Amino acid sequence: MEEFVFGTLATDGLKLIHHRASRRGLQHGYRIKPVDPIPNQPVSIHVSVGPDFLIDHLACYYTIDGSLPKGSKGVAQTGEVVFLEKKTTNWDTFLWGYLTHWEGVIPPQPEGTIVRYQLGGWVDDDETSQEVFADWPEVQTTIELAADAFFNDQPLPEVKPGDPRQGNTFT
Repeated sequence: MEEFVFGTLATDGLKLIHHRASRRGLQHGYRIKPVDPIPNQPVSIHVSVGPDFLIDHLACYYTIDGSLPKGSKGVAQTGEVVFLEKKTTNWDTFLWGYLTHWEGVIPPQPEGTIVRYQLGGWVDDDETSQEVFADWPEVQTTIELAADAFFNDQPLPEVKPGDPRQGNTFT
């Protein structure tokens, strides 16, 4: 007997939407290693970029003084910047496109330091392109809108939720 799951994973279609949403755009989802770093230990930051957003550069703007990080196209306006490197590119059949994984390292910090960071990606050769910040599109909002449409017999929304220029501040 198959158990019924309520909410955003209730059907195979909604599961597929969840899978695709978590792999579109620029997604970080708090993926760091180690998960619980000790003092004076570097922290690796992991980001995936879906096929709907091609980038040439990915930067991590971070602060350690309690302020919010801010930067644009690799130049930190508040705090410091670390650049991430493209590590792997893999085909994702359910997404029907390539998923690129990027990684960077925030340097070791002393005990008690709170690191706040934002992640932004951009295209080098396009002067008009704007930097897009993680996590965009908003995965949870995407799947909640899809579930709401499903349970109300409405068509799935086409709009990717969230402002790609805003981004989240991770801690």
